[in-house]
Amino acid sequence: MKAGSADTYYQIVSATIDQAGLEEGNASQSVRVGAGQLGCWETERATFAPIDWVAPAGELVEVSSGEGIADTPPAGRCLVGQVPNSTFPVHVHVSDTITHNTALIGVTGSGKSYLAFHLIEAYLDAGIKVLILDLTRQHWQFLQHRNPTPLTGADGVAAWLAGDSKLAIHQFANTTGGFPAATADFAQKCFERLRDGTQLRAGVDVPGRLCIVLEEAHSLIPEWNQVAQQSDTQHVNRAARVILQGRKYGLGTLLITQRTANVTKTVLNQCNTIFALRSFDQTGLDFLRNYMGEEYSQAISTLPDRTAILVGKASSSARPIILKVSDFGNRWSENEPPPATTPSPVAPPAEANSAST
Repeated sequence: MKAGSADTYYQIVSATIDQAGLEEGNASQSVRVGAGQLGCWETERATFAPIDWVAPAGELVEVSSGEGIADTPPAGRCLVGQVPNSTFPVHVHVSDTITHNTALIGVTGSGKSYLAFHLIEAYLDAGIKVLILDLTRQHWQFLQHRNPTPLTGADGVAAWLAGDSKLAIHQFANTTGGFPAATADFAQKCFERLRDGTQLRAGVDVPGRLCIVLEEAHSLIPEWNQVAQQSDTQHVNRAARVILQGRKYGLGTLLITQRTANVTKTVLNQCNTIFALRSFDQTGLDFLRNYMGEEYSQAISTLPDRTAILVGKASSSARPIILKVSDFGNRWSENEPPPATTPSPVAPPAEANSAST
């Protein structure tokens, strides 16, 4: 893009107060701001288009709230929030969050469960099946209005997938073989059912059909040095293989955890979309730095509640972006119904600144 042709937007990522002493005990203060480029706003796609140039030094900078910008996402996308202190919408491609796997990372109270509930509802609205493996036992309470099917074990997966119910929840009430073993069993059953009911065609991607939600993923698919017993490593590896192969059949995961250090990297590294909420774990911050760069990763420990940094394939932004999680009063456009996905049941086997430049 040629300089001078459009307004470009930047997002404040950090701020430092500098103070210099003056005569008679006085002092002067200035604020040094670090910002990340968002790009030029594209109304039709409701997103920022990256630019490959830098605004000239001394160019006018104005505070922008995005007044007049509609917060309606395009078809097939789910509104997840806005750029803080603005009306610029931030949304994700629903199917991509599943087929390319998504991770929600943050400490307790940061808002990751709140965000997870509404992503799950977006999946259900789109006709996508959702299986929640829930150690916290909170999803049943908050999703009762979706009439979830209780699953006591992996043997019930086939019947659930063949039925009309879109949502199933397993709460580990009577687990005897360990959490990783149960997780692997559920993942394996889901994979086998989708595999046997899907006919792949060259050059045609299968959209998201089933999402396995791993709540407290650090206990369900732990890193090798965090397992409770040696046999758990084999179960984690089995679950990881299923997740790695699931994409081509429309199977994916929504991984929710407080500590990335304790989750197997075999799966975590396959999460091509990341929501990073407030976190203090240095190992986790080091991990996230590889996804979003130094400036954004340093901001993670100071994020307010229900504020996240989004990066990855499903994001509406090509660059990392800080968002304030929406209240989700209108995830979908009134003019665009939730996108249709592969028919269900599964077939039987056969804040922003603008620089005017």
